[in-house]
Amino acid sequence: MATEQRIEVKTSTVGCDGLPSPKRGLGSAPAGGGGALGHPTVYLKIGDAGAVTCPYCSRHYVRGKDAPAEAGH
Repeated sequence: MATEQRIEVKTSTVGCDGLPSPKRGLGSAPAGGGGALGHPTVYLKIGDAGAVTCPYCSRHYVRGKDAPAEAGH
């Protein structure tokens, strides 16, 4: 199983595809990444807890302190 990765974001919804991203500085894709035959692109909503974990690759997204307030829709 891939090691959980903590990623700070500035939005209340994040898209995760399981692949590495130069912006995130991730070196390799977790097992299962790669679209139709592995990790699909999923959009995760960060709720009141301020964090959400991807059910496919276990990346842990945390809303940063400087993130704007949620729009409410």
